[in-house]
Amino acid sequence: YYLGLSLFRLGNYHEAMKNFDAALVQVPECALALYYKARALALLTMHNEAINAYDSAITQKETFTEAWLYRGISHAGLDHYDRALKDYDHALSLDRGYASAFLYKGIALNHLNRYAEAIQSFKDAIAIQPDYPDVYYHLGLALLEQKNYRDAISSFDQTLAFNKKYAGAHVQKGIALSHLQNYEESVVEFNTALKIQPDYEEACYERGRSQLHLGKYKEAINSFDMVLASNPGNAKAIYEKGRAY
Repeated sequence: YYLGLSLFRLGNYHEAMKNFDAALVQVPECALALYYKARALALLTMHNEAINAYDSAITQKETFTEAWLYRGISHAGLDHYDRALKDYDHALSLDRGYASAFLYKGIALNHLNRYAEAIQSFKDAIAIQPDYPDVYYHLGLALLEQKNYRDAISSFDQTLAFNKKYAGAHVQKGIALSHLQNYEESVVEFNTALKIQPDYEEACYERGRSQLHLGKYKEAINSFDMVLASNPGNAKAIYEKGRAY
């Protein structure tokens, strides 16, 4: 088991699973071995197999809060958000101070277009753990969906206060700024994201759209060409590039 755990922490998930399986031959009811086997399977995007292993871990230990949370994450990985919500809620019934469960609950609610509930879940997470950058990021996404652009920008700024290199937060802040017609500022955010992550397709595409609004047609074409270099079938980039001529 401990060798498997070390291999898991090193990211060697296949070898880790072999060791967890060996541990389970000796102690079939070892909930931790089942849990970490499930985590390894999930990280290899083998979510159905992961869920089966989480089921076994929960059978051995019904109060295994982390197993409920991560089983929910695997359900979400299969786009089964209603099932994921049930697992997150069960984790929270075991531990109301579990900020990550509120985060993932909010993400699932976002996917179900239940934005007001998602926002409340993110706020619950922040009340528990105010220095959780991912929560502010996903809160910003929910606020964007509600067209609450100024509050979304504030939320992305909170994310960036904790992590300046959070490329996704720069992109989403840029999108919110473009909705407020602050195109120059949005281009700055997209450029920052591309410095952090040069292959960020959405950043390049959105920069092109803002450049179009600014009448910078050659620069916009260059942005869309960068998108199309990596994804020639991007219909939106093809359309927007056509508008720049």
